[in-house]
Parts: sequence; structure tokens; C-alpha cells
Amino acid sequence: SNFLMNDEYGLSVRTMDLGREPFTWSLFTVPKGSKGFRANSHGYVGVGADALGVVMETTFWAGMNDAGVTCDSQTLINTVWPKPKFGKDNIDVGNLCRWVLEGHANITEVKEGLKKVNFVKPIVPMGGSHFVLR
Repeated sequence: SNFLMNDEYGLSVRTMDLGREPFTWSLFTVPKGSKGFRANSHGYVGVGADALGVVMETTFWAGMNDAGVTCDSQTLINTVWPKPKFGKDNIDVGNLCRWVLEGHANITEVKEGLKKVNFVKPIVPMGGSHFVLR
């Protein structure tokens, strides 16, 4: 579910409809120059999870970087991910938001970067998902 506040702030809000997934959610800040996954060009604020008492501090489900790029994972049950491909940088899809936020200043850069990577089935079950990038 989602809604948009009709006031001077215009905040957009949505929920993670994950059913019985055992997550609690936290807000993380990652300063520019921190140890990155594939890059460290941008700082960002991200939403991460704690699964069964273990903080998954390298997996972000949503966030915004210092250039204004946003990434958001949304539920899409029965998602099927590609198999690893030779010649591509095969990345666990659980790292997609992190890859986008720390390494790209705009969506044009993301599109160019996608030519070199292949996002594969996550190690941590995500219950099926798709992503919104802006």
C-alpha cells in the first residue's frame, strides 16, 4: 500500500507487504568514501533489515544518495531471477540498491552500468521483488 501526503511537504509513503517475513527495519547512513560494494562515489541513507536478530548491514531495500538518486525494492511475488552469465559482473540482487546508490549520480549512469552487470537470485530470500529507480 502507498499514499502521498497532500500538503506542503508532499511526502510519498509505502509499506513492505512481506507477510510473515521475519524482518525489523532500520535506517542507515553511509558516508561518501566509505568502503563500498563496487564503488564509493556517493554517500546515502538506506533502509536495511534485521533478520532473526542479525543486522544485514550490507543489504539495503531502499534509499537515496547525495546526488538525489533513489532505489526502492517492492514486492512482486513469484519473481524469477536470471542465472549467472559469463562475462558479466554477477551480483546478488539483494545488493542492487547499494550498487545504484553508492556508484551513480543519475539514472543515465545506472543504465550504462547495467550493461556490465547481471543481478542474480538473492542469497537471503526476498519473497519476490522488483525495483523502482529514480
